[in-house]
Amino acid sequence: MIEVGVLRDNNITDDVETIDRVVVRAIIRKKDKYLMIFSDTYDNYFFPGGGLLPYENNIKGLKREVLEETGMKVDRVFKTFGYIDEIKNHKFKNNYFKQRTFYYFCNTNGFGVKKLEKHEKNYKVKWISLDDALEANEKVLNKPLFVIREIMIIKKLKEEIANERFRGNKQI
Repeated sequence: MIEVGVLRDNNITDDVETIDRVVVRAIIRKKDKYLMIFSDTYDNYFFPGGGLLPYENNIKGLKREVLEETGMKVDRVFKTFGYIDEIKNHKFKNNYFKQRTFYYFCNTNGFGVKKLEKHEKNYKVKWISLDDALEANEKVLNKPLFVIREIMIIKKLKEEIANERFRGNKQI
């Protein structure tokens, strides 16, 4: 598993107390395109996924989140690609949280029902090349951490694919 990097909001030091959050995201490929979510809030792309519920392990949460955001059912999870840590201000409380986002290679098979939350209503599911997603994300002005996170993971994925390090399909 690759540690892709650590991101932090401005003025946050290593000694702050944090609340931990685990997020899982799916890397789903069809030929030279990847399943991604487009959000018109920032005109950016990101891999489908989200935060775990208290009773979920990473794989269960990944399957639930992909279904909710895309309507597609994950049937196989092959391997963990890597993770990125983010240390950021909590939006609604006076504290910080450390989010570790794991990325998994997956396949989908079949469709279910999308269950978008209110803040996700503007999400559009798209098959897009990594180059096009990267170009769109790099155009975002005043990039929030989540856009920087996706830029980092896309660049690392492109690098690893170019080096042919991820060819196996062993299910986890």
